[in-house]
Amino acid sequence: MELPQDVLKAFEAAQSKKATDIAVYHVGNHSGYTDYILVATGSSSRQVIAIADEIEKTLIDLKVKVIGCEGRRGGEWILTDFGFIISHVMLPETRQYYQIDNIWHQEPILRSNGD
Repeated sequence: MELPQDVLKAFEAAQSKKATDIAVYHVGNHSGYTDYILVATGSSSRQVIAIADEIEKTLIDLKVKVIGCEGRRGGEWILTDFGFIISHVMLPETRQYYQIDNIWHQEPILRSNGD
């Protein structure tokens, strides 16, 4: 499956800020609200914020609008909705607790090497 350029750029933005365990899921057939989900982990609240900011900046530079953002103040889990893609950037313990990767019951279409 060929990914839209914006999805690849969001993935690369997360990588550029040293996010770990980045996964992209194609959920368009299972979801009525988005086509792609990006999940990434940051080792601290500060890094979670930096990763989410970089994804947002990258997509805004590509003329993608932010529909909404939650969790920026705490830095434990930042969800940013761009319409066609939703990014979830989390601390490791938050990601493990919520098991967000298991919601869609599928393998990611793009994944970092677990860094």
